[in-house]
Amino acid sequence: MSNTTVVPSTAGPGPSGGPGGGGGGGGGGGTEVIQVTNVSPSASSEQMRTLFGFLGKIDELRLFPPDSMIQTQQLWHSI
Repeated sequence: MSNTTVVPSTAGPGPSGGPGGGGGGGGGGGTEVIQVTNVSPSASSEQMRTLFGFLGKIDELRLFPPDSMIQTQQLWHSI
């Protein structure tokens, strides 16, 4: 089983060729969804925001299943 799964975005790579930058690559704007699996149940929302903050502003963070059994987290951010 893979530790992480990234769902392809509509925005394409960023200005330096890295993932999710602002306005580079595939059409300049939209929403990217990143699904992260196999996350420790003790990981907090704040830790996930800090870890993935380099991708840009995180507009929405959803934890699945809710708090007591966290194993999958999704992050949404607009570019």
